[in-house]
Amino acid sequence: MRVAIIGAGLAGLSCAIVLEKYGIFPTIYERLKFIGDREQHVGVTLHIVDRPLKDSPSYIKDTYGIEITPLNTVNKITHYSPNNKAVVQGDLGYFLERGTTRTSIKVQLYNQLRKSKVILNKKADYKELAKENDYVVVAEGTSEVARENGIWKDYIRGSIYGAVVTGSFDPNELIMWLNRDYCKTGYAYLSPFNEKKPH
Repeated sequence: MRVAIIGAGLAGLSCAIVLEKYGIFPTIYERLKFIGDREQHVGVTLHIVDRPLKDSPSYIKDTYGIEITPLNTVNKITHYSPNNKAVVQGDLGYFLERGTTRTSIKVQLYNQLRKSKVILNKKADYKELAKENDYVVVAEGTSEVARENGIWKDYIRGSIYGAVVTGSFDPNELIMWLNRDYCKTGYAYLSPFNEKKPH
């Protein structure tokens, strides 16, 4: 069986890892010149979002055989608003490194591939790939193909701004700021790489 995957992100790489377990070795096309994210940053996955799962990395490993090593655990979340501060503590989730380092989540997934071919710096055309493959998985992280096929719906439009700063930080604390007076429905958050460098 010939399978092409467009996109070497979380979905495309995870798809390839699972296909390999069934003896199918896809060719993966990635438009970037590297595996990973353009900007180094730290993402967060919270247990409350993943309910009813209690531990998403363990579930992913047990169910799909995909290993993900988080950067750190989230043991404290501090929320600031103009007039209040709230602190939640406990086993709350995980910090996940994004970027191009060997510990970033996409590079972790890439390193689990055994025989799949990855072609970098290639914007693949799903229509052309469909002519020479039995299946084409579109996992490119953009809305282009979904819009073209009439299956895209906008639920929200937003903007993301990021910065990397140095200082003194708790590597297990996620800090969030909410202020509708100047940020409307937006928010700001700080997720640390380590004790000296947050995202």
